[in-house]
Amino acid sequence: MGIQVIRQFRRPSVEVPFHQVLMDSVYFEYMKSTYKETGKLTSIDMRQSEDMMTLTATYVWRDQEAYDEYLNDPTCVAYMNKVKNYNLDNNIIVEPKLITEV
Repeated sequence: MGIQVIRQFRRPSVEVPFHQVLMDSVYFEYMKSTYKETGKLTSIDMRQSEDMMTLTATYVWRDQEAYDEYLNDPTCVAYMNKVKNYNLDNNIIVEPKLITEV
């Protein structure tokens, strides 16, 4: 069964970029080849609210095993830590993950 993970980020103003500014081509290609092209990450959807203050990211993983692999992948953990620090430094509020089976 698939795993859907929804993350929501609210920035203090539209002048503060969301964390995607941290993603370089190396990490993008790593995610693409390790998770997207292998079918472990089946979809990604990023949407901003009408006022551009909130970003909702929805990820669908093939199964719990694929999601756990991502959560324990040292490359991904390093990126997640970078994002966490960026959000803290820029007063971006991160809502708790909403995880459901799909």
